Amino acid sequence: MRRTAILWSLALCALSGCVSYGGRYPMNWPDRVVEQSGQCQVVDGDFQDTGEKFEEVADLQYVQEPARLARLLGTWGDQDGLPDENTANLSDTDPYRAVRLRLIDQRLEVTAYPAEGESRSFQLPVEPECDETLVELAADWNADSFVVISALDRASLKLGRASDGSLIVKANSAGSMFFLYAPMFWGKDQTWFRFRPAPVPVDEAESTVGD
Repeated sequence: MRRTAILWSLALCALSGCVSYGGRYPMNWPDRVVEQSGQCQVVDGDFQDTGEKFEEVADLQYVQEPARLARLLGTWGDQDGLPDENTANLSDTDPYRAVRLRLIDQRLEVTAYPAEGESRSFQLPVEPECDETLVELAADWNADSFVVISALDRASLKLGRASDGSLIVKANSAGSMFFLYAPMFWGKDQTWFRFRPAPVPVDEAESTVGD
């Protein structure tokens, strides 16, 4: 489904003459944390599942809408430790009370804690080096073809922090469309996500419930 959408989106862009969009970091969000060159930002922590998405939909036209951290990460590439049939559960109507991130040996461990019931955990591979101090998940490549038209898309997610402790996610997507083997169109876009720290850390919340 996603590959078909990518192909037709690129085809429409080529026909309409649209160009790529590079979403700027929202000016009304807290400043981004910037580490020294060569150092990766610390993304470990407990965060709210419900956040906000900031996207440039046209030249200098932006939209800001709700986003879900568990769904954003749970539908990214291939997850280890999460059965395919459970992936849809990460888009439940009710948000999780918290999502915990832990970076362990080049893998990002994600644990989503519902208001009731058992938590769900999975892991995502991480690139060996950071990009501009941001922790980068392994890229997601997609390819599709229709008769003599083909498309190739590369998407990436990069994680960092804001000055208020929020998790910042930078999503990039770049794609090309080909007629036979000749390139016809190339475009890219960029979207920002922000998820605030969980009001009460998971360990403290569970301790309070036990008392």
